Parts: sequence; C-alpha cells; structure tokens
Amino acid sequence: STEALRPLQQTYLKKHYPDHRVLGVIVPTIEEVKDGKRIGVIATHATVASGAYPRELTKVHPKVKIFQSAAPMLVPLIENGKIDLTEPFLREYLTPLMREKIDTLILGCTHYPILKKEIKKIVGKKVKLISQDEFIHKKLKSYLVRHPEIEQKLSKKHAQKFYVSEKTPHFDTIARAWFGKKMNLTEVDI
Repeated sequence: STEALRPLQQTYLKKHYPDHRVLGVIVPTIEEVKDGKRIGVIATHATVASGAYPRELTKVHPKVKIFQSAAPMLVPLIENGKIDLTEPFLREYLTPLMREKIDTLILGCTHYPILKKEIKKIVGKKVKLISQDEFIHKKLKSYLVRHPEIEQKLSKKHAQKFYVSEKTPHFDTIARAWFGKKMNLTEVDI
C-alpha cells in the first residue's frame, strides 16, 4: 500500500482499468488520530522505510511527534498461526515507543489488529490504539455512499476474488479462520 498505491491509482488503473478503484488504508488511518501529540507507529519494514505515516500525519497534524518501530516478525507469525509466540517480539518493538511516552499507537499493518489484546497488555490503557479493523469498513461504506456509481456496479451475486502476494503453508487455514469459510486465494507476483 505504501509503495504501490499511487502508481496503481495514477498510472496502471487509468491505462488498464479506468473504471476500477483501489483504496488505501493509510489516509483513513491518519484521519482517526484526533488528540494524540506523541504518535507511535508499528509497521512492516517497508512501511516504516517508506515514511508514509509520518508524511501523511504531518500534513494533517503538523505539530505531532512521530516515532516508528519496524516489526518484521509479526506478519509471518500471524500468517502461520503462531500468535502465542508474538509477545517477546511485541515487547522488543514496542519498548522504544513506550520510552518516547507515546499517547497514541497506530497499528500500521492490516494484520496487526489480530494482536490488539496482546499489544494493549504491553502499552496499557493510557495509550490509544488506532486499529484499522475498527473503522476501515465504515470508511469504505462512506466512500460507496459518496460514489453511488461504484456501489451500483457491485453485486452480492458476483464471485469474490482474493489476491495474495504469497501463500504461506498455513495461509489457507488462517484465511478460513478469518473469514469463516474456505477462501479461493490467487497468488500474484507484484
């Protein structure tokens, strides 16, 4: 999302699928930051390296202090159903942010809401979590209301297609757990 979203929106879709849309999660996430002054972000290496969250946050909240921590082990552990092994990694990734006395923590990866309970135990009740699972669906609904021409093209009778950049050995099992049914996942090369 941090690297591919703009090129997809501005170049690829315009050329190949002009009637399609790709929506990102970073700007909707930033919109959820209300009162925070010291914002922590945990995300993948690529997201942290992109600078996307600090760049977008300072556009909306120019006076906030932003602290990031790459959390490279979380996605593989989540995707392989090893949530019970995440606690030492979470402590390693969150400790530097807690030293900065953050008041808000952005879970900067769509996988991380699965670890909300474990994260909350470490950061405590005083740190507000910004977790995409709590608002992205509402933002999408609002977008569709504002763009009825898109919603009219959608049908519940059509097949759903799920694309993944990598199918790990346990991904089918995890996808079934997340969605409550067997998912037809198509691997794509990005």
